[in-house]
Amino acid sequence: MKNTKILMAGTLLLSAMCMTSCDEMMSHLDNPVSSYLTLEKDSVLLVSGQTTTIVPQSINNEGQYTFESSDEQVAVVDDKGVVTGVGAGSATVMVKLAADDIYQEGAALFKVKVYGSISKATEREIGMLVCQDGHIHADADAACAKPRVAMLAYVGNKSDCAHGLAVALSDAGNGDWDTAVSGAETWGSNHPVAGGTWRLPSTEDSHQEAKAWEFVINKFQSYAKTYEDYVRYCLAF
Repeated sequence: MKNTKILMAGTLLLSAMCMTSCDEMMSHLDNPVSSYLTLEKDSVLLVSGQTTTIVPQSINNEGQYTFESSDEQVAVVDDKGVVTGVGAGSATVMVKLAADDIYQEGAALFKVKVYGSISKATEREIGMLVCQDGHIHADADAACAKPRVAMLAYVGNKSDCAHGLAVALSDAGNGDWDTAVSGAETWGSNHPVAGGTWRLPSTEDSHQEAKAWEFVINKFQSYAKTYEDYVRYCLAF
């Protein structure tokens, strides 16, 4: 009889433990715990080609993370959270943590701003600003390490440029073509651009009657340059 009572008591205790455990499991299913997903840092500034790794932080250490870029022409991200800058602009990476039997789904945003590079310029970046450090900025208000000096105008391969052309943001000196050539050298030495070379907007820089496209104040000339005309120099890169 005594053994029977002990066995019954053990059975009741085991049953109670099972019910408690089942109740807790059902409670987790009905009211999953927040994953408290955060990021070690939530923004970054990159140059095209540069990488950084997103570091998620959560109490759900066994969770599965996914990463998705809002604009893969600006930044791409792999399944490990490694972000690579592609071209000038801004993008947002959505970081998600999958839900499970205990934890809720988590989500966080990682903001990426990318400075393009004239060495990797694409047609998408035409019209963007070029700084003296060779970076391309999508935003005119972006903080630049060096002054902005040109606007990207052409991307491709021609005999007179390795990759593309940008137009100076300001007019340079006046004078005839011969003076303009020496003026280009002076102006260029005062506004150097990493990876680029300033030149006159002409197929024959020193030829007075070169059939060229000249950027002058409020007008366009296709033949001779007069002394009073200012020239808008071009950046070949």
